Order: sequence, then structure tokens, then C-alpha cells
Amino acid sequence: DSFVNYFKNEKVRQKIINNIALVGNPTRSFLMVTADREAAKKSFGFDPQKPVILVICGSQGAVTINDFFLNSAASLSAENFQILHQTGIKNFEQFNKELNGALSVMGGRKDFYKAVPYFENNMQDAYAAADLVVSRSGSGSIFEIAAMRKPSILIPLATSASDHQRKNAYEYAKTGAAIVIEESNFKYNIFISQLKKIFESPDNLRHMSEEAAKFSRPDSAQVIAEEIISLGQK
Repeated sequence: DSFVNYFKNEKVRQKIINNIALVGNPTRSFLMVTADREAAKKSFGFDPQKPVILVICGSQGAVTINDFFLNSAASLSAENFQILHQTGIKNFEQFNKELNGALSVMGGRKDFYKAVPYFENNMQDAYAAADLVVSRSGSGSIFEIAAMRKPSILIPLATSASDHQRKNAYEYAKTGAAIVIEESNFKYNIFISQLKKIFESPDNLRHMSEEAAKFSRPDSAQVIAEEIISLGQK
């Protein structure tokens, strides 16, 4: 109780507020190196003249997102979208097997879909190749997408603790850098409608990219480290 009451004190609260700094979430430094988009697309076997959608499901994967793209692979390739999809290590073998079957049955273009278990040494190239990123909306993912200046469609995890992914997604989307599709609305007709809206004009992609760059905090790791050192010297 005494601890709670301490923070109810207005002077204490104001002192804390005055010492809060918005520094963002540190991102991996190697992602900040600029890579050539056309060369990156070619490195994955894609047509450099057609759009690439990068789907990131983390090392553990995301079943909802994986299932959606498995069912939509043929239709997306028919719309000339190329998919670079990180399925998650444990999901890769089964996903790839089902993907090949789905594309064969539905007549989709296998050269338009590249599934990988996890990007280890070529994450930078994956981002460079992408015209748009589809991802969950943890803070790390959002700041990484922003650092790479990529337009995005965010699919918040409906069961995230305290609904933090949904809150993250909508707050970031206010900047104009992203569009949010909640899991309950993650249907093909909604998704393709949003995709076409984004890609119908180069200005749309450019605006989203610019807003992502504004949101990014590329020096956040340095700021945090300097502040820790500064506090340690007091």
C-alpha cells in the first residue's frame, strides 16, 4: 500500500513524467544497411518487376497467417503478387508440402511463392525485396518494419496479453504507415481489397514508406545505452 501511495503523490508522478523519454525499440543494426530491391528480388528467384509481399510469422510461426496464405496462394499469384513467407521452423515441412499440393490443384504459379522456415542470414535481403510486409504487431516487429521503411498490413494476435498487439497495431496505423486487419476479419476478399488499394498508386506506397521512416527510431539502442551509462556515473 505504501508503494502504491508513493506513486499517487502528484510531485512524485510529475518527477517521473519529466524524466520519461520516448526512445523506441532497438532494432538489429545489420537491417539498417541499404540493399538493392531488384537484386534482392532476383536472389529469391522472383520477377523484379512484380510486387513482393513479405510474410513474417516469427521463428515459431503463426498458424492463422500460415493457413490464410496456404489457402490464398493460387489466388494471389493470379493477381501477380509474389509471396516470400517465413512460416516458422516447426511449421515449414508440413506447410511446404501442402503449399505444393495447393498450387498444383489450383493452378497457381510456384515461381511466385517462396516459403522458408526462418530467415537467418538473409533477413536484410528479405526486407529489401519486399514491397509490403504482412506481420503480427509486437513492438519489436513494428519498429523493425518501420526501420526498413516498409508499408505493412498488421494482423494482431487476438490472444496477446492485455490485447497489446491490437493496441500497438492501431496506434502505429494512425501514422499512415500500416493497415490493420484483425483476425476475425482476415478473409481473402478483405485482404485483396486492401492490397489493391495500397498498390493502385505508387503514391500510396511512397506515403506509407515515408510515414514508417518518420516513426522509426534508428538510434534507440544508442540512446538507451548512453542513458544507462549516464545514470551509472551519477
